[in-house]
Amino acid sequence: MLDGRCDAASKDPHTGALVAFEPPAKRFQLAPTSPAVTGLKRGIIDILMVVADLRANFRLGKLLQRFKEYNADATLSFELKKLHAFAEENKMDQFEGGLTDRLFEDFEELFTKGDGAALDLGKLSGGQDVDQILLDCLMYEDDALFASALALLERTYGQRKKLVEAVGNVTLLHQEVVPVFGNVADMSAELGYLVYLVRSFEVWGVNSRVSGPFGPDKCDAVLATCDKLNQFLFHAPLNHEEPVESGKAKALRDSNVLKSLVSGEVEGYSGTNPMADGAFGSGGEEDGEAEVQPEVFYQDVLRSMNLQTTLIEALNMDYK
Repeated sequence: MLDGRCDAASKDPHTGALVAFEPPAKRFQLAPTSPAVTGLKRGIIDILMVVADLRANFRLGKLLQRFKEYNADATLSFELKKLHAFAEENKMDQFEGGLTDRLFEDFEELFTKGDGAALDLGKLSGGQDVDQILLDCLMYEDDALFASALALLERTYGQRKKLVEAVGNVTLLHQEVVPVFGNVADMSAELGYLVYLVRSFEVWGVNSRVSGPFGPDKCDAVLATCDKLNQFLFHAPLNHEEPVESGKAKALRDSNVLKSLVSGEVEGYSGTNPMADGAFGSGGEEDGEAEVQPEVFYQDVLRSMNLQTTLIEALNMDYK
């Protein structure tokens, strides 16, 4: 269906034979049936783009597993640390050893051998020349189809660049234990539920005959997770002594700004408004204390879990 080189202009009503386009390039021109044809092709390309995303995630997981194996080996772990030290000082040309060659070979294997190579679009499509098909799609007089086909071509020939960029966005943890949430698995599960609740806000966050009554339990779950996120961001780094906090700093950590937006304004919710309790004081700096800043590393952890997308969706909620 994506390969338009076999498309026919029509079918002979008497013989049932397919009538080819004349001239052949006429199939690229706009016609009454063009929107249906190009729309179908765009849908197929969108599916292939999802496959490309899954392929990138698979390769990233394989690469991180290889890195974990490196660290489990005492010799390789030492070489990695030494390589990192040379890279930090911009002296990679002075590094001696076979680790760089091994890293390159392991990286290339993700694209040329094993399961990584089996995820090539050409092999997944049964040996078809996907590149030629996409080039053919570029010829149609449809801007959206042109953009989709070009994007997939760019993705195909930028697989290594995409993987390098993905690795750069990974935040490595020394252990699975994280503050407030307990461990990474529980944290990921709770943030996943938060994403679900935020995206389904229009169902449980209103009181109507269509969607039913307001769901205070789901509202409490959102607020509880936001409380945990607030505490997580301001928590002291693990394996370090807890810093001494002033009363205002502790109030800043324990307060929940989101709760102040919904308490007393949503029918069925009986929570209190911490803003009315003077938790933030007058907003001045009478006591001369510096403003408490969140931990940058914990911010990076939440970015790697794509929390910013959830926050943007929350900001787009209609609170009327």
